[in-house]
Amino acid sequence: MKRTVVLMVVFSTFLGCSQQVVYEGRLRTDTHDYQAKVIVSPAKEEAVLHLKMTALVSQETSLMGNTIDLMAPSGAQSIPVEKTFLSRFLLSKGQTATIRTKWRLINDPAFYQLYGLAGDTLPEEYTLNIGGLLGQTALLISVRAAEGELQRYQKTRKPILRHYKLEVPENFESVQRQHLETKGWIIQDEHDDHEEHKEESISSQPFFVVGDYTILMDGRYYVGFYGFSRRDQVTLRVIFVNREAELLYFVPQNLALEVGGKTIKPKVKKSLFQKQERKGFPLYRNQRGEWLLEYRVENPPEKLVLLVEKAFVSPNGNPLFAVESLWLQADERK
Repeated sequence: MKRTVVLMVVFSTFLGCSQQVVYEGRLRTDTHDYQAKVIVSPAKEEAVLHLKMTALVSQETSLMGNTIDLMAPSGAQSIPVEKTFLSRFLLSKGQTATIRTKWRLINDPAFYQLYGLAGDTLPEEYTLNIGGLLGQTALLISVRAAEGELQRYQKTRKPILRHYKLEVPENFESVQRQHLETKGWIIQDEHDDHEEHKEESISSQPFFVVGDYTILMDGRYYVGFYGFSRRDQVTLRVIFVNREAELLYFVPQNLALEVGGKTIKPKVKKSLFQKQERKGFPLYRNQRGEWLLEYRVENPPEKLVLLVEKAFVSPNGNPLFAVESLWLQADERK
């Protein structure tokens, strides 16, 4: 029997008070009717699908609880945050099943890569791949938001003014390398001090790679600072990897900004790590931490002083950084 597919797009609604945008779409095949509603909550960076599926043929349909893909026009595929829920697993003619799933949004892959955030601009449409429900390779539904309502939502967003890159003092590498060795943050092998291993000792001196956003210290400590600003706020994503120390602490309130002679401490908006202790967030050997920090700064300048010395410390207060501060400099290319 020849298969026919008809796609219908239904208008969306905008829920102003709750800051949600609703995307709707409908797909009718020769065997099933699908009505999809995707509710996007930008503040939570989440999207929830409510799908109604009705059988149109007498042959019984077996449904599977496989993941449903949500794809943006950019090609980004969002991350499921809960298992797909099915109200029933077998459908006969005239019967209806309701399906629910939730994703963490990715609208802008480049923005997500830098900041771990979905990106400000919502697309006019998303594509759902629901083929897994029926064991098929692909079955696509487009869900759209009404253009006027989407524009209305976008006007509520505060635009990003600047993106920042990391700057370090001119002598940072030599000073930091010496600090790591003398303060016990890097422990060389015992044979490095022996005459017969002098060449090996020289080659094993700590190496540094300083990038636009990151500092790699001898492959043992990795720190990344990814920042952007709006007219009243600076957002900083911090990533830290500990490959050497038995234990160190990240103390977010000590990772302050200095602006116009004032010290501004952050609010921890999000932590993808374990719970904070009295001394800070503990990172044991081979652990990775990630935090999203927000600083209240009116009209952020092009250059920000980032106080780092007391932000990463050993249990007895020994600082990982030898310098008091680094800088965040606005990227003129963006």
